[in-house]
Order: sequence, then structure tokens, then C-alpha cells
Amino acid sequence: MSVKIRKSLVATALVGAFASSNVIADPLNDVQKAGQQIQKAAVKSQTKIDNVYGQTQELIAEYRSVVDETELMKVYNDHVSRLVDSQNASIESFDRQIAT
Repeated sequence: MSVKIRKSLVATALVGAFASSNVIADPLNDVQKAGQQIQKAAVKSQTKIDNVYGQTQELIAEYRSVVDETELMKVYNDHVSRLVDSQNASIESFDRQIAT
């Protein structure tokens, strides 16, 4: 094989390699860009999830506080009810004593 033919083959091979690397590089770039978009969307979704979780925790704490307060109010109402009953009994006793 002559030197000219070898140089021509080498040149053709190099041009082919560069051309094919550009053709391969475009789909790889597209894949990388799609991966980056997916990553950004995942970060955005996780941020939303974190915000919703935080709000949920706040609502749970508020709910528990209201339940606790309700229980305390029931105990207080029972106490006041017994106190009123006792006072009514005292009033009836006084009324009977006055009548006699």
C-alpha cells in the first residue's frame, strides 16, 4: 500500500471518528439535559413535600393542643357542675331553715 493511500485512509478514519463522536455527543447531551431537568423537578417536588410535611406537623400539634384543652375543659365543667349542685343544695337547706 502506498503512503498516499495510507494517509488518505487515516484521514478518512479520523474524519469519520470526529463525525461519529459529534453524532453520539448530541444524544448524550440530550440525555444529560433530560437528567438535569429530572433532577431539578425532583428537588422541586421534594421541597413541596417538605413544606406539606411541615404544615402537617403544625396542624397535628395544634390538633393535639385543642384535644388537650377540650379534656381540661371537661374536667373543669364537671368540677363547676358539682360546685353548683352543692351550692343549690345549700340554698335549699337555707330555705327550709328559714321556713321553719
